[in-house]
Amino acid sequence: TINYIVDKHMVNGHIGYIINDPDEYVQLYAKDGNYLNDQVYNDFLPETAGNFGNYVINDDVKFRFRLYDHGDFNGHSCIYLLDEESCLDNFSCKWVDSENYCDNYFHEEFTINPLIITSDTLIYPFWTEESDPFENNNGAAGAKFMLGFPFNITENINLNSLFSENFIDWESLAGEFNEEWLISDDLGTSGNPLITGEANILWLKERNLIKFGGQILKTKSIRLKEGWNLLTNPLVAKIHKTSLKFIPPGDVNNCGFNSSYEDCKMNSGSVWDLISESSELSECKSVISWAEADSIGIISSSLNTWNSKENRYDDVEILEPFNGFWIHVGDLNNDGEITQNGIDNNMRYSIYYEPSTMPSQEEIDAQDQLDWRFKLRMQPRRNDGALSNQYGGDYIEIGIGEPEVVSNGFKFGEDEYNLKSFPTLTYPGDLFIQRADWGDSLLTPDNLRFYKDYRAIESNWDEININSGCAEDFAQEDSLSCASAGDCVYKSDGVCTYKYDGAYVWELTSIIGNASNVSESTTNEWTVKIEWNLQHAIDALNDIPYIDEDVDTTEIYEGSYFTLYYPIMEQSESGDSLVFGFPGKVELNEIPTGDCIASHPDNVCIDIPYSQMLKLDNMGIGDRYTYNLRLALGREVESDLGGILGEQEESISDLNLPKQFEFGNAYPNPFNPSTTFDFALPRTAEVNIDVYNVLGQKVMTLVENKLLNAGYHSISLDGSQLASGIYLVNAQLGKNFRKVNKVILFK
Repeated sequence: TINYIVDKHMVNGHIGYIINDPDEYVQLYAKDGNYLNDQVYNDFLPETAGNFGNYVINDDVKFRFRLYDHGDFNGHSCIYLLDEESCLDNFSCKWVDSENYCDNYFHEEFTINPLIITSDTLIYPFWTEESDPFENNNGAAGAKFMLGFPFNITENINLNSLFSENFIDWESLAGEFNEEWLISDDLGTSGNPLITGEANILWLKERNLIKFGGQILKTKSIRLKEGWNLLTNPLVAKIHKTSLKFIPPGDVNNCGFNSSYEDCKMNSGSVWDLISESSELSECKSVISWAEADSIGIISSSLNTWNSKENRYDDVEILEPFNGFWIHVGDLNNDGEITQNGIDNNMRYSIYYEPSTMPSQEEIDAQDQLDWRFKLRMQPRRNDGALSNQYGGDYIEIGIGEPEVVSNGFKFGEDEYNLKSFPTLTYPGDLFIQRADWGDSLLTPDNLRFYKDYRAIESNWDEININSGCAEDFAQEDSLSCASAGDCVYKSDGVCTYKYDGAYVWELTSIIGNASNVSESTTNEWTVKIEWNLQHAIDALNDIPYIDEDVDTTEIYEGSYFTLYYPIMEQSESGDSLVFGFPGKVELNEIPTGDCIASHPDNVCIDIPYSQMLKLDNMGIGDRYTYNLRLALGREVESDLGGILGEQEESISDLNLPKQFEFGNAYPNPFNPSTTFDFALPRTAEVNIDVYNVLGQKVMTLVENKLLNAGYHSISLDGSQLASGIYLVNAQLGKNFRKVNKVILFK
């Protein structure tokens, strides 16, 4: 019989259901969600003909539930109620029109969103018929994933070769770690333990399925640290990012007075959560919403995941089980810096997950305060299309909003740091905006590279021209005087004006990591695809107020454009170098010519031969020319690409600088008597590296106040004069990056 308390369905916002139904009164009209594609997995699950059976993960099916009381719920037997009105008056009955009778019924519902139902084990396929990242990549390239697990990890499971036991076809992976597959943490380090709520990096050479089990969680909080956090949704449910909550270090909503679960749930600003990760007891804790955390700079508003099919970063709003995502956490301890991996236990926030309803599109749109936003993507590839998963794509996002909402200066979360490079990629593409003018702003990264840059609406372009200094009388005398006034151009009509007069301009850099290590004959066979949404480009000239308007008519000038500029390089006469040939130009609000194939039906794209692109990997923020792509929205801007290039011979060499600060783990570790650390500097920076014992006493200094050039470096620790034991290596790279590594000296 049905027990109303035990067997009642737990709605959880129509996203996750918890079912206690040993007598199978619940009818599931699906198993793995799709019998039609079972043949796809037949080679891996021959006993069930490719069906997942009781190991179920569904990301595309809507379940139908029917719960019956068999006539004894509330003492009623529905079959004796012969008319529709009497039937509907009884909560435990339902009138079935098609059969004209009253059914013994408790609840029936089609789920609003896809569900995942499981007991204690899930099987997750890394490919489907509709989306196969292994297509054209089986073998050397394989496929790459951000992988997390929707369970409470209680066992000691390490990211090493033994992890292969969790794959369905584990025999093909046994003993082939680093050759057929690889799993690591966010730093690309293998051997560390699997941690609840944290995602990992997986590379698979061939198709496979993963089987994993553990304690399914109804809710979960995960502690955050400053900088980039690679996390995963720990619940067996889909969650929209705006439903996430954050537990601050203090009881800001006075929730501690609620001593019971029932009282706590009555307060919208509180959650019932474990006292600590090691505790089995819970307490009522204060929370702030996603919007509040964003507004006060605790988090950035964008989450990014890895698109394994397209091999690129994508922003993500719905957090799926088994998928990881980057979240960027701000200055938690209010010291004016965001220290990667920075931890102050007294000031740490936690991210709180719970099933919830999906917001409507109207609710999502209401939270978007920008008038217009636009993404530009880049993706390097070989012309023959082979081994595409060796080449990683990237994107930038720009936008325009009201001055009350958007700042032209740097604001954390509004203007976002360049995304972390994806580990294990051979040739990672990188697209970023470099803002040297933000160098004095708080919380900016040392390399001043960003993937988001929003601007405030400009309502008076004439004022901008006047404030630039280009309108001064001395600047109007001749071209030399104009150039000396600042960022000015001397036009053919003899007028000196601000070079970006009447236009919003973003200057971008597009590079391919490790390209300098490849022969010129090979890179000549590379192409860089630039892709964008056509409608969003068209909207730019319609949605943004005051865009180069005629003051008298408030109509947009016919000379308003949304344009992508890029320099096209050619071989010099001697043939031993590249020189500026002519400026490339594409109107983004028009369908481009050419045979480029976009990744989405709403998008368009162009292909730029890599041999014709300006290589800028070695450019620092002090160089005058730091971009090889330019977006201009508004009045057509003068092209200064060729003139500046002529002054910067250094800018066309490719030295492949790192894109962020990194301090790698020791190798070997444990060690005797010496070990080595690799570290990366994206720009010249002061470096300090010290060694401490477990008592916090400094026992050795490896580098002290040394100014090192941008690039890749190594440092060795000689422990021949130290006793066996555990030591902490503290690395301070530049002003904002700090990392502590643990090493073991074993003599």
